[in-house]
Amino acid sequence: MKSPTSRATIWLLILLLAAFMAACQSDQAQRIVLSEQDQAAAIDSLYPRFDLAHAAPIELQPELQQLMDGVLDNLAAQFLPDAAERPFTLVVTAEPDADAGCIAGGRLFVSKGLLSWIENADEMAGVLAIALHQCAAASQSWRQRDRQQLVAFEENSELMTRYIDYRLNANASLFNQAVLRGCGSADCSSVVQPLLEAAGYQPAALSTLAGQLQQAWPLAPWLERTGIDGSIAANEENRIDPEWARLLIDHYNNRFGYERFAEVRRQISLGELILAYRASLDAMRELGRTYETSLLQAELDLHNLHPYYSERIFRRIEADHGEIIHGDYYWGWAHAQLKRRDQAIEMLNNSIEILPKVSAHHFLGQQYILENNLDLADQHLNHVLEAGPSHPYSADAEMFLDIVDKRRP
Repeated sequence: MKSPTSRATIWLLILLLAAFMAACQSDQAQRIVLSEQDQAAAIDSLYPRFDLAHAAPIELQPELQQLMDGVLDNLAAQFLPDAAERPFTLVVTAEPDADAGCIAGGRLFVSKGLLSWIENADEMAGVLAIALHQCAAASQSWRQRDRQQLVAFEENSELMTRYIDYRLNANASLFNQAVLRGCGSADCSSVVQPLLEAAGYQPAALSTLAGQLQQAWPLAPWLERTGIDGSIAANEENRIDPEWARLLIDHYNNRFGYERFAEVRRQISLGELILAYRASLDAMRELGRTYETSLLQAELDLHNLHPYYSERIFRRIEADHGEIIHGDYYWGWAHAQLKRRDQAIEMLNNSIEILPKVSAHHFLGQQYILENNLDLADQHLNHVLEAGPSHPYSADAEMFLDIVDKRRP
């Protein structure tokens, strides 16, 4: 029989072990900066691909950039108080959907769609605090990128629907981070409350922002990403800060246009082209003819098998704005419909080297069937099946694979 002293020693060892494990977990939760090699790889590969998938960063007025950086500096000082310098960067993306989060290596992003709803420093702090808490998981995903394990597919997920065309093993790290949700619990607002209070911000502002977004934009991916209950009635009292409003007035005026633009993307991902076309008319009416709305119109024309219209739009975009971002993909798609097979195959293969997309593999599979290159057709069409049965091209890919099998000797 063990003596009381022996039992006490054992319990002490258990407590020390538990404390050690908790410390390790705390350290793991703050492992945001990658190793030098991983950081270089993220900068060279992940960040450019993310910009193509999620829209490129936009330049802000210096005064607005300074305001946002000031909020981030205040949070970072509390989040990693021992850091010699702030291990984070902050970008605002041209993405019209309302979203924000973190990509490996401490790269925080806020979309212009979400920015258009932020009306004071407390709300901005809440958005950035959540992104900070997601950084460790994003960095862990990048460190495991070679495993090529895609996160499980979930029905009725706005994030999954939004990024379904990137759901490939070759994109595993990017895709897993693009659909990253939560802050270690179901509701991010409770997790970030201590950080916000320590930095001098009002945690309740998060619920106010989520409530406003829930009322006007219930399918915003940021609501799903954070797990915040936006059904709580929002409190408008003293919400608008004149300084923020002055700098963001143009974005405020474009809220409805951004939402309609995002709805076009959502309906395209669901294969609902009629609904996408209706939403595109609203977006064009609200936002005017811009680079983004013109490119969206060209994409819709391709979905509706009107490649000559798309070709004219592409040429106008290049004349007015220069090179089209991810242009090999769009031009390759158009060339495929225009029966310019050699050009289509070359440009679509180029696009896959930069950012693999399920649809690009689908178009290539069809082109290789026309060339009777059955092995390559089989390879590309099987990539389409990686995205799961909810991808709009999944059923067509299975049909084309049957054609490949029947053509084999």
